[in-house]
Amino acid sequence: MMADGGGIPGKRLSALAHPIRLHILSVAETEDISASEVAVALSEPLGVVAYHFRVLHTAGLIELVGTERRRGSIQSFYRATTTGWAELAETVEQMIGE
Repeated sequence: MMADGGGIPGKRLSALAHPIRLHILSVAETEDISASEVAVALSEPLGVVAYHFRVLHTAGLIELVGTERRRGSIQSFYRATTTGWAELAETVEQMIGE
């Protein structure tokens, strides 16, 4: 399904509508990252960050690249499927930042 005015798939466009998701994409274009690493870096609860990872993964904007056993659990690592997210995040910040 396409969004009404621009030909951008609605699911992908709506997946960009949160600062945590833009942060994830910005970092994930240059390195493999996990939800727990982002949760620590942003001082956000792991459940909140994991939700944002699921949204991005479902939208096809990040992909699972590996898993690793850490501290008794399995940690999943993701990478962005395309590049340019850091520039987009910077542009958004310039345009609508506080």
